[in-house]
Amino acid sequence: MINVREITILTHCHATEDCEKVLHAVRNILPSNIRNNIVFNKQVLRGHYGNPITIIRATITSNAEQVLKHIANLMDDTEKTILSVSFDLRYGRRENKLYLRISKQKAYSGKVVIHDSDDVIKLVIRFKGSRRPEKIKEFLREMGLIK
Repeated sequence: MINVREITILTHCHATEDCEKVLHAVRNILPSNIRNNIVFNKQVLRGHYGNPITIIRATITSNAEQVLKHIANLMDDTEKTILSVSFDLRYGRRENKLYLRISKQKAYSGKVVIHDSDDVIKLVIRFKGSRRPEKIKEFLREMGLIK
């Protein structure tokens, strides 16, 4: 039986962004009953020109499947199809993880849109139970994440 072991959320808040709004965007993709219980770790680094960049990270272990289902509910059919077609590029069999990059701007308004650029919320979904891609895809179909 396949389960979600953990979901890691990672994003950056640049000097030109309001970090509270970035956190709002991240919380918007989480179920309302747990979004305020997640502990976000913040680390401030300096960019090439000395500008502050805040790295925001959280790891969810309990309720991870609930989070995954909620994310699936925030995606439209087009996004689910894109994820299904690009699954092989996003799934790392060796580490048994699915890597997603979603738009920060769309997340702010409560939508999950696959977005492969730098200004994103990164989700790393780690599974347990099987490493076979076809089994992971079947599980993601059941969860409603892919078509």
